[in-house]
Amino acid sequence: MKYVPFGEESARSGRHAVSARHRQEAGKMDAVRTCVACRKRAPRTELLRVVVHEGRLCVDDRAVLPGRGAWVHPLAQCLDQAVKRGAFPRALRASGKPDAGPLENRLKTLMDN
Repeated sequence: MKYVPFGEESARSGRHAVSARHRQEAGKMDAVRTCVACRKRAPRTELLRVVVHEGRLCVDDRAVLPGRGAWVHPLAQCLDQAVKRGAFPRALRASGKPDAGPLENRLKTLMDN
């Protein structure tokens, strides 16, 4: 394989070559996360990060709270599906079933605005 400077056409084919060109064109790539309910991938700016704090599911708006986080679309159907499937305890590796009340209240507030 011959040496190709960064930013020029990559000698590799496939995913790595495309991502290098994309980075050059876009400037900065947006991080991609997977919704724990519908399993669809989306930029993290379109998802809510959820963490367990004192046995309750809480929204982490700035993605700075400590601990493992789970990502979910800010839609009632995704939240309901995640709660029914038990996706939050599994993704957060939490023992027991955390209280989803604060998260549901926050989602209602977001949908009203």
